[in-house]
Amino acid sequence: MGEPLTRALIVLSYREAARALWGETGLERLTAALPAETAGILRAARPPEEWVPVRHAVDVAQVAWDVLCARDRATFHEMIDRVIDFGFGRRQRLLLSLANPPMLLRRAADLWREDHTEGTLGYVPLAVDAARVSLRDHPYVESPVQRDAFAEGVRHAMSLSHVRSVTAEELPSPPHTLHVMLRWT
Repeated sequence: MGEPLTRALIVLSYREAARALWGETGLERLTAALPAETAGILRAARPPEEWVPVRHAVDVAQVAWDVLCARDRATFHEMIDRVIDFGFGRRQRLLLSLANPPMLLRRAADLWREDHTEGTLGYVPLAVDAARVSLRDHPYVESPVQRDAFAEGVRHAMSLSHVRSVTAEELPSPPHTLHVMLRWT
């Protein structure tokens, strides 16, 4: 089995988010702090491949947290919201305009598989306005920064559907698993 892959669009969405929030200077600060291979993906006019190793997304999120966001959670969440807007939000605009949270949650596993070769995404409805989303066996769950990025990304994606507000809270989880409680109104 090879290295876990993700769509290059996810990594490139970090590029667009950095540009939108910090301009070209911010993008240069981001790429300067990244490993050369990851920086090359961000600097390329077109992604070298449709799929890239997940480690690039993990690296970009970690450097964005450390360098651009100065380890400020609110700033990081603003960046993740833009990452979702430039990636998932653009690709799934029609679905998001028609769906409510339960509809999105029912499609969650399929939507995950469209962008990732590894990991299992599932959900458990807990009430008419709450659910627990779980990600298992994926590199994101091993990184505290990616865990936070995942929780905020799911929250923001859900907020693009027919709801007024959405909250996300990371729950205690067993090894190799991330549980996120979502509530919406």
